[in-house]
Amino acid sequence: METWAGSLPLPLLWGETIQASQFNDDALGRVLEDLADHGSSLLVTVGSRMLAVHPTRSDWFHSDTTAYSLMGDDPSATTRPTAPLELTWGHSKDHRPDLKQMMAGGTMDAEGCLLADTMLAGNTADQTWKADGVDP
Repeated sequence: METWAGSLPLPLLWGETIQASQFNDDALGRVLEDLADHGSSLLVTVGSRMLAVHPTRSDWFHSDTTAYSLMGDDPSATTRPTAPLELTWGHSKDHRPDLKQMMAGGTMDAEGCLLADTMLAGNTADQTWKADGVDP
């Protein structure tokens, strides 16, 4: 991480006080944990502010889902029973009924900017998700 960060113009991106040595595995882990706790609200905040600064057409939105098949055991089933992801067996869009899956749904504006997203159980149908009020 430090080598990668050293190749970036850090003062331009984050100010003079940020050093490449601050980019390490522990810092990355803390950021990923924070994103897991607040990622959706952060995305909505960024999307709202982006629209305030750069208005786009508001008469057209598109919502869609995609499925991710997963291999291996689900460690969150035993270590984090309140995990935000519900890995489930179900209809597999990539024709792999032998694998558990999860889904992600997103809503974009007319210019393709992501405005909102959510993680869904692996067997959630597009029609069910949109009926839950996610589609604007």
